[in-house]
Amino acid sequence: MPNSYLRILSNVEYPTTRCQDGIILFWPLESDMHVQKFRKQMTINNDIYIINNADVFSVNTKGRMIMLYLTSDWFTEQGFSFFEFQYTSNLIKSSNLLKDLILQLALKRINYDNQEMLDQLTREIVQIIGTEAVVDKDIAVNQYNYTYYDDLKEELDYIDNHIETRLTLKDISTDLFISKSNISSQFHQLIGMGFKRYVDTLKISKSIEMLLTTSATISHISDTLGFSNMSTFSKMFKGYLGVTPNDYRKLSKYDKNVMFKVNIETDEDIETFKTYVEDLVEQHNIEKYEDIQLDVGKPNKIKPFHSIIQIQSIEEIRFLFLYDKFEKYDFSRNDVIFYIVPTLTEICDVMTYDDKRKIAELIIEKGLRVAFNIDNYRVIDHLGICFNDAVLKLKNAKKTITHEYEVISVFNLDEKEIREVYRDIIKFQDLHINHVIALDMTCLLDDPVLLKSIELQIKRLKFEYLFIDNAKLKTSYLIDENERLLLKNEIQLKNLKAILNEIDFVKEKMILLNVENHQLINDKDNDLSNSAPLIIETISTLRETFAGLGFNLYDHTQLFNTLHLFDKNGFKTTFGLIFNELTWLFNQEYVDASYYKKVELEDRYVLCLYDWRIIENEATNENYEDSHVYVSFDQTPPNKSYFIFIGKINRYSGNLNHLIAKDLRNKYDWTSAFLDTIDYYFKPMVEEIEHDFTEKSLDINLSYNSFYMITIFKNESKIKRAWHNSI
Repeated sequence: MPNSYLRILSNVEYPTTRCQDGIILFWPLESDMHVQKFRKQMTINNDIYIINNADVFSVNTKGRMIMLYLTSDWFTEQGFSFFEFQYTSNLIKSSNLLKDLILQLALKRINYDNQEMLDQLTREIVQIIGTEAVVDKDIAVNQYNYTYYDDLKEELDYIDNHIETRLTLKDISTDLFISKSNISSQFHQLIGMGFKRYVDTLKISKSIEMLLTTSATISHISDTLGFSNMSTFSKMFKGYLGVTPNDYRKLSKYDKNVMFKVNIETDEDIETFKTYVEDLVEQHNIEKYEDIQLDVGKPNKIKPFHSIIQIQSIEEIRFLFLYDKFEKYDFSRNDVIFYIVPTLTEICDVMTYDDKRKIAELIIEKGLRVAFNIDNYRVIDHLGICFNDAVLKLKNAKKTITHEYEVISVFNLDEKEIREVYRDIIKFQDLHINHVIALDMTCLLDDPVLLKSIELQIKRLKFEYLFIDNAKLKTSYLIDENERLLLKNEIQLKNLKAILNEIDFVKEKMILLNVENHQLINDKDNDLSNSAPLIIETISTLRETFAGLGFNLYDHTQLFNTLHLFDKNGFKTTFGLIFNELTWLFNQEYVDASYYKKVELEDRYVLCLYDWRIIENEATNENYEDSHVYVSFDQTPPNKSYFIFIGKINRYSGNLNHLIAKDLRNKYDWTSAFLDTIDYYFKPMVEEIEHDFTEKSLDINLSYNSFYMITIFKNESKIKRAWHNSI
């Protein structure tokens, strides 16, 4: 086995280079490993990180790490179309097995075991990566210009799109209106590689793919990649790789090298190496654990989180509050705010006084929190009269009011200046209703200079909530051209966070309205509203920045494409099915992991478990095999048997598209009775079991794009039939 194939290195710093004809696995064993890929910098600790073919990267670490270079030949020999995909360790479920195999490979390499033994271990490693880590190349490449290119996006995009021409600094300078010296210094300073080397190595990468996947002549490859002649191409190729293109075509996988030299390799002798790796193998066996341990993990501190249900029209107001539909929806009261989009003037002009008073009665009696858009100070008195009359009517009817209601008055800076808002707020002081004030500050996000100038005035008024309407921003989430971004990139809110970080507002007050209903990149018939894992990922990520998120009650195709609880025909979405459970979950202390959230209560554990693979590639029709996740205790469980309630959503259960096809839903007008019938059958799959954790772990068969809500009761005497906190 050649030295470059697998190495254990210490105190390593690699200069910037490009990975060619394969992938590189890095596993830092002792300390942080710092990686720069294109323009993005990352820190990796005791995790495997994959450098993809053609990636430009640099690496440094002060401790030992394992490096494994796998050429494309290893994948091709096992039937994988290597160059059609990219690979991410985020997708790998068998990470413990992968680490085991790498450690075994390292130990056997030190022991100089026979080549067949080493090859077998390598094939097993390749099998895991080729089946579990793959992402379609077209999708992956599309994400690079956002995730990794950053402030060099324009220049790097230009090179990618013109790589088959003769590229010079003058060409890119002329077309992009950037000076040659500026471009040259940017490449050296920001990437760590000169412009010429960047272009040369990218052309080499393209040529290697053609050499290994086609029968094209060297002359044809040279012409295709914009070289003046075959001799120039061959000379450049040999200058970087040490062999001519023809000779490279004939190389075996054992004779290929990574395109860089190790600056500092450990000076420890082979016996020290051997002892170290043997200790690693033993320690890794000791540290092996089941995927999820119920009694392990530090929960996050509770942060208040508000689910905002946006009511977009007068008809929706009537439907929800006047047509006896509210009880049917069974929304959680404490953490839900109903945001009425029509202005208070529009409501007063269209609705009768009796209807408005009845709505006020429902708000008071049910203890609801409702936000009204205040567009005119003249309607403020009218609001107070409605609520005072409603209170009087409820008292006369001897109705018991058990919940505290809240009226939220929202003022919009796009409609009035801050001093006018102050005048209207004073008028509210004479109203005897449970009332707080809020501000829609969306327009300021498009004008950061103005936002900074009136920041102090806004803080003095002590608004209870600060709303930002994603639908009204110049670009949703302030990301340009986001229609082809994976959701995990889109919800990073990169530019929006940069603006918010410049102001000193209390984060617990900021609410994002109109969370975008992201269309799945790999499945045009499905969207975020019908993928439970993507919904959880969205809410989990956005709540790091916001104290609340706004969703539509119904889909409005003519408006902004907002995440919704019901489609335009009245059918409940997957999001609508799990809305209450997620609202409850995100208001708890929970252990937060990459594919589960775990809550421990006095009488139960609640485990929210979901498939992570759809987050990486957004296709609901992928033929992924089911993955087994094991649930156990770290310490000996106090009870012998546990009663467990399992609710599951997958492509069959809790999936509206499986119950009734989208084209069929859009074809007819459906009666309320029929929608109620569909709603009755639109449920997750439910299973109730008893399990003994002292005998074995609980095996959960996690299918692609699936979601589980699992309740494990600690004490049989406390088991209840009301599953308020479980599906």
